[in-house]
Amino acid sequence: MSATKPLAILLAVLVAATGVGAAVGSTHDTGAETYAMDAQLDDGTVTVTVTQNDSGVANATVEVDGEDVGETDANGTVAFERPDDEFEVNTETANAELESEYAVDDGSLVLEESEFEMEDDEREEEDEEREDEREDDEREEEDEEREDERENDEREEEEEEREDERENDEREDDEREEEDDERENDEDTDGDAAAQQGPPETLPSVVPDSVTTIHDRISAFLGGNGGSVIGLGGAAAS
Repeated sequence: MSATKPLAILLAVLVAATGVGAAVGSTHDTGAETYAMDAQLDDGTVTVTVTQNDSGVANATVEVDGEDVGETDANGTVAFERPDDEFEVNTETANAELESEYAVDDGSLVLEESEFEMEDDEREEEDEEREDEREDDEREEEDEEREDERENDEREEEEEEREDERENDEREDDEREEEDDERENDEDTDGDAAAQQGPPETLPSVVPDSVTTIHDRISAFLGGNGGSVIGLGGAAAS
């Protein structure tokens, strides 16, 4: 049991006596119950007695420096060999836990520190730990959801950018096709215009004689048949 736990640890009433074999212990008063643990050193053997309201507590588990040494008998007593000059005794009853640190000085036990914790406090601590774990899990889930949303937003932005690029490429292709079509139309128009240069090969069925004369002379001249265009001005005037 750690002294740093945020629990209501009751101050112990330390009881010490001098002389070899004298009992030393602590008493913890909760207001409704009184718990006590006494220890006595006699010829290398330590005897621990656990009481509740001055009555021995049977079947309390006892550990010394973290190792199980047994359970208390009907009188609330258990005995074990003294381990070192300093050792820690932890006893746990059905609804309470007592912890004491002892030292050996000139053949006698000295109580250096004692702590007490009710089972309700342990349950509260466990509940708090579970609540902390639950909150941590919720925060992790929220963080994961936010991360998923961020990644989804990034993917959507990338897809929108790709779609914009695709539409831009299509527009550019359409514009190029339109330009190509315009160029082809211009080329066709230029070709048609070039083909229409000079007089027409045939004339309407009814034209003035002067027009027929001019048409024949120009056709002969262009065809290299020795025709002359001299005097066309007079023909045109007539």
